[in-house]
Amino acid sequence: MSVVRQEEIDNARKNLEAMPITAQALGKEWITANILNIEERTKKHSLFWLLWYSDRASKLESWLTMLKASLPDTKFKKIVNSLKEKAGENEFGSFIPEIEVLAYYASKKDDGVSVEYEPSIPNKNNVGDIKLSFGGNEVYLEVTKLFSSEKEKKIDDLLHLLGSKIDEIVDNPFYISIGIEESFAESDITPFVELVRSHIDKYKHIQEIPAERIPKFDYNSKGFFMILMRAPTGKKGHAGGFFTPAMELTTAGRLKGKIKDETEQLPDNQLNLVVLDISHHFAHFDDIEDAFAGQEGVRINLETGEATLYRNANGIIHIDEGRQVGLIIGFKGFDYEHRKKYVNLSAIVPFNEEILSVL
Repeated sequence: MSVVRQEEIDNARKNLEAMPITAQALGKEWITANILNIEERTKKHSLFWLLWYSDRASKLESWLTMLKASLPDTKFKKIVNSLKEKAGENEFGSFIPEIEVLAYYASKKDDGVSVEYEPSIPNKNNVGDIKLSFGGNEVYLEVTKLFSSEKEKKIDDLLHLLGSKIDEIVDNPFYISIGIEESFAESDITPFVELVRSHIDKYKHIQEIPAERIPKFDYNSKGFFMILMRAPTGKKGHAGGFFTPAMELTTAGRLKGKIKDETEQLPDNQLNLVVLDISHHFAHFDDIEDAFAGQEGVRINLETGEATLYRNANGIIHIDEGRQVGLIIGFKGFDYEHRKKYVNLSAIVPFNEEILSVL
């Protein structure tokens, strides 16, 4: 297994130097043992990979700064301890949106908004994610994130393994794009790589491949690769993978399932809000609307030819669980400022315009 490089460690250290609140909260000893240590890449704490990005590191620092000033010390320490404990990609990725949303509403203190982290849920034996109080209203929030389906994870793992094997080709001067279908299996990796190797040998004498003549090669019906361009002089080429468009993805269906799961955590007959981080690269805001209000279709008047858009009655707002949610907000991670709101007019307890303006 490959280990993290020293330059990556140095970059994390550099970003942490500009994060005094985060560094102090995590503690020097923990940072040294979990962030600034040389370790196998697959075993590194997920916070390490967040620190790769200076803009994301800066946002995390601003969130924790806001929460340290806004929350009771016991709650702030609980958030920091959760950051330490949630080392895996999914659990860490699910927790970061909670911090982002909590910090966003904590920043609205001057507007009369107070936040509570992990509030008790009325008449239920569980705690929620966030409760907001303002203007005599109480709003309960559940924050969740959409991840890859098992199908996508399997293909992603195969792409990663396939790409790493192509990167091991010794004399490869090209950047290569690869894509695979659902039928691709681990047993296909070796023959695929050999096919790539044979075409590298065939094309490596060409100094520049015209964009309109980029060669594409099929591996049976299971995948393909394209030789894109030469790497700069002195650098080795490598492979980059992507999912083929032929894969069927049920993003809206998985979002609907996510919303239903979150409603079970929310109180009955209250102002309830579900926040969805759809940073997953297959998710779109249209998928939220499909999950929320039903998929969009078109009716054609056969006499006039007039087309009318409609939504079929299979969204979350059409089922009992969905009526407990008055509002759904979708956003891409680290960008809650540009969120989109979806109001459920059929909710048992609906949101009015005054409350929506705060949210």
